[in-house]
Amino acid sequence: MDFMGKKLEDIIVTLPYEDGTSMECGVYSYFEVNNKKYFALLPLKGETQLDFSQIN
Repeated sequence: MDFMGKKLEDIIVTLPYEDGTSMECGVYSYFEVNNKKYFALLPLKGETQLDFSQIN
């Protein structure tokens, strides 16, 4: 799946937390609600592999 010309598996997002730590996540999917695009993120296991064990 592509998003704005990029493959989803190539997009990495760094989420900063208030305590100063951060987590790198990969984009699992994206969806639209009321004409706004949202990403579904999963933490990375290693450098590029999504960690599906975090899904409840």
